[in-house]
Amino acid sequence: MLVGSSGKKAVSQGNGKRRMSWMDPLRLMLGMSVMLAISSEVRAAASSDRVSCHDGGGFRVIQKNRTDSVGADFLIRRTTGPVVAKPCAFLVEPGDLRLPGSHKTENAWDFLALSGDRLALDEGTASQNRTLVVVDLPTSRVVGRFETFETARVVADTAYITIPGRRGTRTLCPGMSTEQLSNARMISETAIDLATLMTIPGHEAHCVYEE
Repeated sequence: MLVGSSGKKAVSQGNGKRRMSWMDPLRLMLGMSVMLAISSEVRAAASSDRVSCHDGGGFRVIQKNRTDSVGADFLIRRTTGPVVAKPCAFLVEPGDLRLPGSHKTENAWDFLALSGDRLALDEGTASQNRTLVVVDLPTSRVVGRFETFETARVVADTAYITIPGRRGTRTLCPGMSTEQLSNARMISETAIDLATLMTIPGHEAHCVYEE
């Protein structure tokens, strides 16, 4: 041990390297565990963002949005009793029905509504010229397809589709510019009973610009 002129003990600094403590590997393992836990939580959150569940009419429809293409995949599950407490996960259970065709990338399906034992889906990749798809849940079969200019809307047991009609005019479409009028169309709305698939033509609803 070296003693300086002041009488205080001097500590040799050596080459400046810190000697590894027995605690260092423990700290490293703890840090890795925390990082893995955070990563798992992030993956779980991302997965839950892709999966949504829709309950009604004695069925649970599980939707998983795709990451590599538009649309979603669907599972149809019969339910008994309350399902609110059950976790929402896209995991196949005994008795589940996979919606035929929903796994095909060309079927860009998205959930619209549940009405009794009927499922209404929106199909399309553009904002216009879409298709209303009606699925019978007990059989998981597509029982109806209806072309619609705009995305269909569903109120209770009725779906409403829009059908382009006559060309728009300055009188019919007063808010449109002269350039827009060249592609303006009048839209009529048709009601569809989701249970019977009967249609009830409606009146002209509004004027739209056809892209």
